[in-house]
Amino acid sequence: MMRPRQVGGLLALTLVLLWAAGCASSPERGSPDEGKNQAQIYLELGTAHLRQGKPRKALEKLKEARSLKDDDPRIHNVMGLTYQRLGFDQKAQQAFEQALGLDAKNPQVLNNFGTFLAQNGSYERARKQFRKALEDPLYNRPENAYYNLAWLARRQGEADKAEEMLRTALELRAEYPPARLELARLLRDQGRPSQARDQVARLLGRNPESVSGHLLAGELALEAGEDQTARKHLTKVAELAPESQAATRAQRMMEELAGRQGS
Repeated sequence: MMRPRQVGGLLALTLVLLWAAGCASSPERGSPDEGKNQAQIYLELGTAHLRQGKPRKALEKLKEARSLKDDDPRIHNVMGLTYQRLGFDQKAQQAFEQALGLDAKNPQVLNNFGTFLAQNGSYERARKQFRKALEDPLYNRPENAYYNLAWLARRQGEADKAEEMLRTALELRAEYPPARLELARLLRDQGRPSQARDQVARLLGRNPESVSGHLLAGELALEAGEDQTARKHLTKVAELAPESQAATRAQRMMEELAGRQGS
């Protein structure tokens, strides 16, 4: 069995209940509607478990939902996300393909399948999924697909295209933290530190407890020789997430800063 792994930090997933049902009636016992309602309940429970970081519990509920309503693409979509979280790539791909077989143009499923493909190195196939998702004028999370297209562009050395996609995502949703943070990183890598710092300041203005934001702000301040500002942000990282890798990195930079001041 493969080890569970984290997904979605670098790419934007869409974990929502698609076409959420309205108020449910109270069907007679044994009727077809009763099975549909029960499947909806299991789907909601599975989705909640996945959001809470409990993929194995999520899978149990989703299998119950599928046994009652195998023709619901929402169930297969969330099962794909769950198998992906658990590291079962073949099963994840099968689930996403089943969802698309039932609803080939659903933008949430297309985005999630594209994310799966991108994380497994199938960049061109992933790009096609994100582009297809954006063809739907009713897609309510287009910023996710644009962010993911930027992620792909960055990894293929297309910095200008990545910047364009990130700025488009932010035009659609001005306070979209992943895009704001990635844009700041991109600007920094391009040798535009003042613009990068402006983006981080906007991020932290709306998300003052962003660990990644404070870490990047500390790095930028350190590079600019602003030791006091760097110390403030790096200390904040340790306060917000003391046991994290970000805190370990912040601590190393604090030690570097202390050594520089002592020399």
